[in-house]
Amino acid sequence: NGLGAASKWMSWGFTKVVEKANKLGDDIANSEVLKETERLASTAEQSLAASVTQVTSVADESFRSLEAKVRSRAQDLQQNLPTTLGVSEEKTQEFVQKAAEKTQEVGETAKKSFFSAVSSAAKTAI
Repeated sequence: NGLGAASKWMSWGFTKVVEKANKLGDDIANSEVLKETERLASTAEQSLAASVTQVTSVADESFRSLEAKVRSRAQDLQQNLPTTLGVSEEKTQEFVQKAAEKTQEVGETAKKSFFSAVSSAAKTAI
């Protein structure tokens, strides 16, 4: 009886040792996997943050450049608009003046031609 009890106790004890060893192995494996996962996640987070910072910087620089160009164009237009309008107004006045002179010439020529035709008709009639 004593030998059977000792054998059962050893069998039970050995099984418990194996169970504990397996649990300890699983805990270590899980711990290392967890640590590696955390390390990889941290690396990915840092990489993502660096990429976002870089993209933000490039976008910001592009927007600043675009804003400067737009402001420059607006300023150029603002400065040149009075000159352009002045030239356009001056050209329009010249055109109107020339048109008025031509209209007057055409009127005088038409008047002379009419009187000449009437005079000629009158001479022919006499």
